[in-house]
Amino acid sequence: MPPLADWGQRAGAFALDNGPTIVAGWIAGATRSVTLDVIFGLLSFLGLIWAVVNAVRAGRSGQSYGKRVLGIRLARLADGQPVGAGFGFLRLFLNWLFWVACILPGVLNLLWPLWDGKRQTWSDKIARSVVVRTQ
Repeated sequence: MPPLADWGQRAGAFALDNGPTIVAGWIAGATRSVTLDVIFGLLSFLGLIWAVVNAVRAGRSGQSYGKRVLGIRLARLADGQPVGAGFGFLRLFLNWLFWVACILPGVLNLLWPLWDGKRQTWSDKIARSVVVRTQ
């Protein structure tokens, strides 16, 4: 198994994969203009589709767009192979669920790799996955 990815690499990949969608959603929620709401709402919807495609891609190949750029990949804890599309989507769904449940579980899930021995988020633990370096 390659070395585990550090938290900075993981956070950077998350930002590349989801940052534009999160920002578009915040803008859509903060405006009072119907036109801007529609524009940023559509951008948020496209970002949602992008996130699902990226999660499935990460499950199948190990790399989302952000993970590829930062030289890391998603791997099954047991043998280092890709986790599969279903588990890739499960990780994304759980990450969303933690944020929707309340902000605190979302923040804790995001920060958990900082002190976890295997550098896993809660969604990684449930999906039995790790994020490793490719280089």
